[in-house]
Amino acid sequence: METAKLREELHSLIDRGDADLLRILLDIAKELSAEDFSTNGFRISKDELIERVRLAKVRINAGNFLTMEDLEEEIKKW
Repeated sequence: METAKLREELHSLIDRGDADLLRILLDIAKELSAEDFSTNGFRISKDELIERVRLAKVRINAGNFLTMEDLEEEIKKW
């Protein structure tokens, strides 16, 4: 179902809903909007997550990472 149709149906349910339904919908909306699946706040697909993990492994295998000790030294410079 396209986004516009989903919004239309949801608005219709909200307009007819009682206080209990509205509380439930609000709780769900708050919960979902609080989720952060990426660094920019947008959800990512399973395939994108798998690709990010693959690229991270490549960086690690190439030695492109900070050790805890390196990070602690870097923090001291802040």
